[in-house]
This record gives sequence, C-alpha cells and structure tokens, in this order.
Amino acid sequence: MSGADEFVGSINQSAKRLGTTRKQGAILVHGYNTNFAEAVVTAAQFTYDLNTRGVNILYSWPSAAKVPLYLQDRERALFARDSLAETLAATSRSSLSGYIVTGHSMGTFLVMETLRSLALAKDQRTLAKIDAVVLVSADLDIGLFQEQAEVVLEAGLPIFVIVSDDDQALALSARLRGWEKRVGAVRSSSELGDVEVSIVDLSGVQDSRPLAHSKAAESELFLSYVQALNEQGVNVFGTASEPGLFTRGVLFAQRGGDLLITQ
Repeated sequence: MSGADEFVGSINQSAKRLGTTRKQGAILVHGYNTNFAEAVVTAAQFTYDLNTRGVNILYSWPSAAKVPLYLQDRERALFARDSLAETLAATSRSSLSGYIVTGHSMGTFLVMETLRSLALAKDQRTLAKIDAVVLVSADLDIGLFQEQAEVVLEAGLPIFVIVSDDDQALALSARLRGWEKRVGAVRSSSELGDVEVSIVDLSGVQDSRPLAHSKAAESELFLSYVQALNEQGVNVFGTASEPGLFTRGVLFAQRGGDLLITQ
C-alpha cells in the first residue's frame, strides 16, 4: 500500500467516526517561520477553539522556521507545491463529501499557486471536492493574487480573504517590497480589482499580540462567534452552489466585550 493510499484510508476511518451523512473536512497550510511542532499545536488549538465538526488535516511544508530566512521560506513554499497538490488529490479521493482549504500568511501563497496549477491542468477530480478557499493574513502581492484568483474562481472555487489593516507582519512585508500593499491588509474587494472574492474584515477587532497577524486564530470574541455558529449548524463559508454567511463579505468591529457585525 502506498503512502497516499494509507493517507486516504486514515481519512476514511476518521470520516466514518463522524456519524453524519455529509462528511466534511478541512486542510490547514501554515505560514512562514513555523516548524512542524508549532504547526501541529496551532492546528490543534484552532480546531479545539472552533469546535469544528469534521476531519481536520494539517499540511506542513519545510519552513526554515527562523525570522531572518524569509526569502528561503518563500523558495521552500514553491518547492512544496507538488506535494500539496498530491495531498489535495488524495483527500479528494477519500470518502469526504467536501473540504475547505485554509492558508495562513505565506501559506496562502503556497495554496493559491497550487490551486492555480490544478485549475490550469483542469484537474476537476481534485477540485470538485474543495468547497471553499480561505486565506488568512495573506502575504500575497495583489497583482499576483489577481492572476491566481482569476483561474481558481473560473474553476468554481469560492475564495474568502480574512484581512486586517493593522497587521504589522504584513506591513513589514510590504515595506520590504517598496510599500506594496499585501492582500491580507486590504479593506474591501475593490482594492483587488475585478476578482469576485469575499472579504472578512477583522480590522476593528482587538488583538492582544503586538503583530496582529493571527486575529482569526487568537481573538477570543471572533473564535467564540464562529464556534457558536458551528454549534448551531450555520454554514459560514458555504460552497459555490450554496452560499454561506460570509459569502457577501462581512465587517467586524469590537466595542468593549461585544462583537459588532456588518454585511
């Protein structure tokens, strides 16, 4: 039995234990400066905090896991494209009804590059089971993203971009590139041109950490809100055929201990 077959078998066993008709899954791709152990802890904590129902999968690529090695991490992310494509293909061969692909920071670059390649290759067998693409704190050039997103959207995959304009890690990334704004720091889809993506804006949500680079995984208010939706069975992201709560975009603001939502 090949490694891919064992992987599919493991997913099927986990899916069998769900006891639901529609068996959902999620793949998380971590970002820059993250070693394997850190990625596992983050993925486990995120799954626990959100109380997600389904099969949760971590895809870990070989980050150098050192702050000064940013450019090396970008090259390693490019190197990991084929492996991620193989992981997505194997996941789509499993008994899961569908799954979400989530990337964080530099992981969004890896996710979009891989999905673009699969879309250009017209690999519908793999793409058909991907319900949505979620990009958190995306460390992506806007022009590059427009090219990637156009192809991915044409393949029928909805894209959700979770942004915050006070993300200091993305501000540093922009500074290194002559102050070119990163996708994860936009405030509206109009800044991304004609690509039809859904923006989830967390700029108004407070973050106790100085970089504000992981609000979606660290804001207790936001996590509690999404967790409550999951417990109520509310479809947050939805699919291309069945829109979810965030499909039209949503703006979050925090007032004291309350979370205010505008669509």
